[in-house]
Formats: sequence, structure tokens, C-alpha cells
Amino acid sequence: MKSVNLQLLVLFFLGFFLLRTTSVQAQAPIDSLHLIARPYGDSIVLRWAPGSYPGWQEMLRQGVKVERRALGHKQFMPLNENPLKALTLEQFRNTTNTDNANIVAVAEALYGEAKPSDQPKTGPMGQALEKYDEQSERFMLAVVNADLSVPAADALGWRWVDRAVRPGTPYEYRIRLVETDAPAKVAASNTVRLAANEAYLLPPVVEVQLIEKDHQVELQWARYNDDRFFAYRIEKSTDGGRSYQRLNKVPLVNGVHDETSEWHSYTVELAANYQPAMYRIIGLNAFADQAPPSDAVEGQGIDLNAPVPPTDLKVVDLGDGRMEITWKNPSQAPDHAGFVVTRASSYHGVFKPLHANPLPLSQLKYIDENPVPHAPNYYAVYSVDQAENTLKSNVVIGNWRDVTPPAQPVGLVGKVDSVGNIFLMWEPGTEPDINGYRVYVSHAKNREFLQVNSDIVHQNYFFDSTTLQTLTEVIYYKVLAVDHNFNPSPYSEILELRRPDKVAPNAPVFTEYQAGAEMVQLSWRPSSSRDVIRQEVWRQAGDQDWELQGALTDPAADAYLDEGVLGGQFISYKIVAVDDAGLRRESHPIRVYTGNHSERPGVLNFDGKLSATGKEVELNWSYPITEKLVFLVYRGTAQDALRSYKKIDGAERQFLDNKTMSGSESLTYAVQVLFPDGTRSALSEPVQVNLNLK
Repeated sequence: MKSVNLQLLVLFFLGFFLLRTTSVQAQAPIDSLHLIARPYGDSIVLRWAPGSYPGWQEMLRQGVKVERRALGHKQFMPLNENPLKALTLEQFRNTTNTDNANIVAVAEALYGEAKPSDQPKTGPMGQALEKYDEQSERFMLAVVNADLSVPAADALGWRWVDRAVRPGTPYEYRIRLVETDAPAKVAASNTVRLAANEAYLLPPVVEVQLIEKDHQVELQWARYNDDRFFAYRIEKSTDGGRSYQRLNKVPLVNGVHDETSEWHSYTVELAANYQPAMYRIIGLNAFADQAPPSDAVEGQGIDLNAPVPPTDLKVVDLGDGRMEITWKNPSQAPDHAGFVVTRASSYHGVFKPLHANPLPLSQLKYIDENPVPHAPNYYAVYSVDQAENTLKSNVVIGNWRDVTPPAQPVGLVGKVDSVGNIFLMWEPGTEPDINGYRVYVSHAKNREFLQVNSDIVHQNYFFDSTTLQTLTEVIYYKVLAVDHNFNPSPYSEILELRRPDKVAPNAPVFTEYQAGAEMVQLSWRPSSSRDVIRQEVWRQAGDQDWELQGALTDPAADAYLDEGVLGGQFISYKIVAVDDAGLRRESHPIRVYTGNHSERPGVLNFDGKLSATGKEVELNWSYPITEKLVFLVYRGTAQDALRSYKKIDGAERQFLDNKTMSGSESLTYAVQVLFPDGTRSALSEPVQVNLNLK
């Protein structure tokens, strides 16, 4: 037998069958055997293969028993007395045709010595991977070559021909492994049932098509042919189909192409274009049977390379309604046939020819007699060869000499909805060369307007949006028109739109109050919001409900005299600002104490100052009455009115406030006397203490 290195054979077949190995290498169980069968009229041929390398090793060690039973019989009967095994190395040397590459490949898969890798893997895991790769290559060679060659399948012990059959009689077949030292240990294949009918004729490969390319043709055939065929041969005829030559020495296996595509493809490289040839495809099944050739398809390589396109393209407005296009020709291609001048209405538009036949190579200019008036005309010149391949030049624009702008847009109207969407519309311009409009916006009529849209608006309407959470209720728009030469029109009249009011006005702030026995004088700083239309004065006596005392229609009003009060009680006040949308905002309420006609005497000599430590406020007063009573200390700031702060025992005439308020520059204090019968004195005169806390 000729010595063939295993690595060389692996490389020979690997390029064709690598993708198939991803399926045959799958780690199936050791006892996994796959059986198929096919009738040939006077016989039935069985073919099988192990599902994994370990399963193959068991087949080599034990051999295979082929069993059959006829319809109606319960018992499977063996067809071979001795287990069927692969040929030994000696048998390969003495009985096989070593010129057959498939025979040599399976012999090397069985007995060849693997060539060490150029980059051997190290360590226990690396050695295991090296071993796995070697076993996978051997197994791949065996499986693929058994499918491609009957002698190879016989040499592996993976084929059996049953000639002892009766025509039309159904049979069931299976194969199994039998442990010679443990007969009960059996691994069996699937069972196949078929009758010894006439030989099944393979159909040809169908849906074959050809795509012509430059110095190539690409053959394509439908992938569903793989349901019948394992591999394909490609043949070519240059004498009109009288004889064919095979193009691929090794058949194309159906697992090597992109399995996401619905088509197989095979590219034939050609030395020259325009030399017709016929092509056909022959399918092979797993029994190495060859189907009839497919219908032939005819084709040739074609020239797909267009000449170099024109350069230095220029357009000139001749001033009489015509455009002149000129260019230069850098092409030296021998098959260059001429030029085609085209025009479009936009840079990326559809360019249409301006003449029926290509212009000769000697003509390097063209006059467009009918360009589109008052609009840009985009031109490109194509170079064309004798095979009608074309290549486009750069695009140039031909502009009319137009310095007249469109008229001022009129009829600008708009609306702002409840969520801030804005719709603008105006009357469309009547100029034939009008290109579109630009929209501008401002939040003040006398301030700069900014363009809303970066692109030209080609309709006479525009959608915009604005926030409603703003105190600025008015927004302003104006538009202008531009023509195709971008001449701008005058601005339209300014459109004023009012936003729906969603923001309540700023709250008023109390600044001062004076309380007497029958009246309270209130002063405040009004809301700064310009849309306030009313101010409401509300009063609450004790724990009663709030009552409206007055509605002031002057938004600037800043004082109110409440003459309907009772003396000797606490009353709360608040001011509510109301805007033209009915939105309201309340001030912080204040609490005042009204006087009494029978007022008890108040404290005397009330004074306040910072203590010697500078960390607390010291309050002092005098009071002649010694009956049981309580002093009420009130405190406030520059921003907040006096509020009840502390209760002091009636025997005391001093109070130290060590809880001064950070951030306040001063504190205001007052003292009131609370008698056992619940009556109160008037508040003392307030004392303001400037803070300079250390």
C-alpha cells in the first residue's frame, strides 16, 4: 500500500468537509449506530455509521452483526456468521486499490500515524485537546469517505448487500455490536423496514441557475436538494454539451456552505469573458450512487467594469434659458463608447438621460435646451462602454441667475393647545421658484428672533411646542420665504400667541400689621406676577373656618383695614393672589391679637440685648402686680411676624433666649401678661435685638 501521511489527507479533505465535522463529532452515546437502506431490485443495500469516535472504536473492537426478519416473523436472524469488521492493515495492502484516494483516506484514518502539530499544546489539558483533535480528524475522514465511495464503506465494514431477498417482500433490518466476552451486552441500531422492489432511481438536481460575472460564473442550486444528496459534482462543456469535464476533483459536501442561505453556490473562475459554456450538477447520495445530471445552464463571463467617469464637470447658465455642461475625459479604455448627460431635480434624485444615444468620445460639452425654470438643475455625466456598463461623474448644480426674493408671507395664524403644542399656518407663496420657509420665534416682541427649524419647511404650516411652566404667557412667531437660490423674502407680520396659563402667580408677602380693640390694619407686598387681576383678604378667628373679608380688584393694592374684629382674641389673616386664568397663590398667614377695652396693665420697662457671652438674648422687664400670673414671650424676625414663643412663670422678670435663629440678622421680641381668669394685657412695645452671635 502506498504510504500517505495522515495530515496531508486531512488537509486535502478538510477544506471541503470542515463544517460537516461539527455534526459528526457530536458526543453521541457509545452504542449509537445509524442505519439506512435502499432497494436495488435484486438486492437491498445497507449502510451504517457510528455516532461518535468512541462508538467507532467499539465497532472496530467487536465488529457488527447484521440481522433481518421478514414480515410476520418475530425473530431477527443474523445474515453474517462472523462479526463484520474493518480491513486490517495487511488486508488494505493486499486487496485494495491504493490509487483510490477514498481507500487511502480511510486506511490512514484507521492506521496512519498523525503528524505532530506545528504548535503543540502543552499541559494535561493541551495534550487532551491534541488527542481530541486527532480523533476528530480520523473520524471525519472515515465518515466522509464512506459516503463518497462504496469500496471505502466496504473497507470500513460499514456496508452490507443482502442478495437473498424475494421481490416485493418487506424486510426489517438492524445491526448490533456483541461483546464476545459478554453476549448479553448488546448495542443495536435503529430498525429499517423496506421491500426489495425495483431499484429507486435518483432524480437529478433541480433549480439550477447561473449568474454571469466579470471573468466568473456563479452556479446556484436550491438547498432542498440536500434532502436527497450528500454531495455534488460540477461539470462544464465547451462544445455545446457533447462532452463534459469535471471541475471539482473532490465532491462538494452539502454541509460546507452558508446554511442560512436557501441556495448552494459554486464559482467558476474564467480566463476570458464572452466565451459561452454549459454547466450541470450531479448529485451523490450516502450510498455513493450518482444521480442523472441536472438540466444544463449556459452562461459566460461578462465585462462589468465601466470606463473611468468624466472629470472637471461644469455648468454655466447661458442667460437665455439654456444651460451648458462641459467635462473632461480621462478614460483610456479601448471599449469606451461615449457619454450620457443626465439631469435630476435634487442631488440624490433620479438622473434621467437628456438624449437618446450616447454622445461620441470627441464631444465634451452639451447644451440643455430645456432646463427646469426657477429651480436648481442637477447634472451628472456617465461614461458608457460597449457592454453598456456605466459610471457616474460627480454631480454639479446649475442655478438660474435669480436675485429676486419671494414676496412677504401673509396670513400667519396659530394656536397653542392645552399641553403646549403649537400649530402655525400661513398662505402659500405663489412664486414658481419658491423653495420653502424659515420659522422664527421669540419670547419678547422687541428681542431677537431665533430660527426654530434648521431645515427649510416646504409646507405652509409648522408644528412647534413650548413649555407651559413659565410666567411668560406670550410667545411670538414670524416666517420668511426663500427661493431655490436662497433669496430671502421680508419677514411676515409678527404673530402673538398666548400660552395657556398653568403657573399660579407669585404669593403676596405681609410686611406690617397694627392691631387695635376693634380693627386690624394689614400691609403687604403684592404679587409680582403681571397677570394678577384680584387680591383676596381672608380672616380666621380662633379655630373657625376661613372667611373672605374683601376682594381687591387693584393688583397693586398693598393695604387693608379690617374693622369688624372683636377685642381680646387671636385672628389669622392671609392674602390670596388670583390671575386671569383663575390660578391662585396664598401668602403665609399671620396671627395677630386684638386689644380689649378693659385691658389689664402690661409689663413696664421692657428691654432686650445680647448677653455678655454674645451667645444668647437677654430680656428684662418689670411688673408691679404679684398675684399668680404668666408672662407670654413673643418672637419674630424681619421676615416673620411675632408668634407666641415661651411661657414664663409670673415670679420671673427676665428671660434668656439661647435658641437664636441661624441666618437671622435680628430678632424682635414682645411680652404679654396672661392672668388667671384668661384675660390678657396688651403686647408690650416690640424690642429688636441685633444679632452678632459669636
